[in-house]
Amino acid sequence: MPCAASRQTVHRSALAGVAGYGYCKRHHRWFWGFRLYVLAGPDGLPVTWCLATPKLGEREVVAAMLDHERGRLRPGLVIVADKGLAGPGV
Repeated sequence: MPCAASRQTVHRSALAGVAGYGYCKRHHRWFWGFRLYVLAGPDGLPVTWCLATPKLGEREVVAAMLDHERGRLRPGLVIVADKGLAGPGV
């Protein structure tokens, strides 16, 4: 989620201490802002979401989201993710 396009805007923004720079592979460009992460059920209904600085890794953010929602997720729930998040580390 890009929040600013110029350096002057980045420095004036109230988000200056929170947002960060990241690379968007889809648009092939750098941006300043946040990444949106959504954990949704099989029906597409969002269970939880968060905005994170692009400096954090995807695995780190998803692990924190799952840890935060652990009490609300039912035991034995199967979580399907894209190939970048596959494996026992999350």
